[in-house]
Amino acid sequence: HIRNCNGGSGGIDITPSSGAARVSINDSYITGSSRAIRINPAGANVFYSIERTLLEYNSTGLFASGSGNFSSRGVMRNSTSSINGYFGIQITSPTRSATLLLSDVTLQANFSGLQANGAGAAVYVERSRIVQNSTGVSTTSSGKIFSHGNNSVVDNSTNGTFTGPVPLQ
Repeated sequence: HIRNCNGGSGGIDITPSSGAARVSINDSYITGSSRAIRINPAGANVFYSIERTLLEYNSTGLFASGSGNFSSRGVMRNSTSSINGYFGIQITSPTRSATLLLSDVTLQANFSGLQANGAGAAVYVERSRIVQNSTGVSTTSSGKIFSHGNNSVVDNSTNGTFTGPVPLQ
């Protein structure tokens, strides 16, 4: 458990300088950080998975980006990001790929539940709940958030809309 991480970029900061990083975060509780988990592929591609993890009372729960020539690709399953001051999850990339699959995830009571920012940012959401946020789902600067059609986006001040559907296969 990582608690009361004040200052810096957050509880877990993945910023590889070379090669390819493969990261697994499981059975964790991260609270009191500016960014509970930060994925920043500054010098290498990052492949990550987050399972059975609670991110709460941070400024941002999960922040993942693509930068320069490097991308981030992740999966978050059976996890919750709640009561964060700003984003439950923010995926951002102006050009390179930053993709995330959310499966059975709860985003609750954040200022913004889920945001994709930039043309390289894409999020795919299945069997998840986005509830009681100021803004549920938002895209900026050509970011994309796709739904498999089996999610609950309710009771947000502004629910927002998905970019489009992705059929289950």
